[in-house]
Amino acid sequence: MALQDFNDAHEIALDLTASEVIPDYAVVMIDPADSTKVKVCTAGSTPLGVSVPCEDEMMPDGNGGFVKRTGWQIDESPTILDSGSVWVKLAGNSAFQDIVVPAANGAVATEAAPTLTTPTSAEVAAAFANLKLRLGKIYKAGKAGDIVPLKLKL
Repeated sequence: MALQDFNDAHEIALDLTASEVIPDYAVVMIDPADSTKVKVCTAGSTPLGVSVPCEDEMMPDGNGGFVKRTGWQIDESPTILDSGSVWVKLAGNSAFQDIVVPAANGAVATEAAPTLTTPTSAEVAAAFANLKLRLGKIYKAGKAGDIVPLKLKL
């Protein structure tokens, strides 16, 4: 059974469909090729929210049978949360209360702190631009592949 949503989570009320398979607990973004679709977020991309598992645990296999659902399929409308406490998948090791940002394949990674000893104006601008990529703080330490709670603040 999938991890349950927290009571404070807020669902996006947009009619968006998946342009690719969206895994459960993945950070998603608007597809740059089609603004009516979402795709898995990549490192450095602006996040829209986090996908949650479908209530249906099984899906058709195309041969008249059923298989365990592995995420949202192409052209399905995924449930996406944009605030509150959500579950996310880690891309690497993270500690309790680390601030996370989108990583590859819809996972999250600990934000790298900027090293600005004698910053140029371009470095300062880049550091402030990266603030919009912050997803929030995780509330459980973990390693790559773990699913942990995140206080999402987009």
